[in-house]
Amino acid sequence: MKKNIVTIQDQDNLLRRVPFIDPNYVRDDGTLTSLAFSLKRRDDGISVNIERLTTYKKSILNVNRFRLYYLKAKVPRDLGLRCVHEPDYVNNNYAHALLKGKINRPLSKKLSAAARRINYPSD
Repeated sequence: MKKNIVTIQDQDNLLRRVPFIDPNYVRDDGTLTSLAFSLKRRDDGISVNIERLTTYKKSILNVNRFRLYYLKAKVPRDLGLRCVHEPDYVNNNYAHALLKGKINRPLSKKLSAAARRINYPSD
């Protein structure tokens, strides 16, 4: 049974899972490269989770490979993107959402610069 689609509010935190051991995604100082918010070939948006609908544990999946970063939904919207709640029922992820629109490298750089790390797991 499909659950209701929620409206993403500007103040919602959108969680992005990033492979932290790969310097192509995360610099030595912990800031993100544009690759962290770039589209892959078959993607129709940048995958995120809506924080209020999930937990950090569910979003990170593997603490040995990933770290979580967040953006307020207002940030991608102000850059011309749409924030669309698209639950991933196959993987039982109701919190899943996509950032959709014209995503290019300059926009990816802006998203990456605006993202902040969540201290989970604490380290």
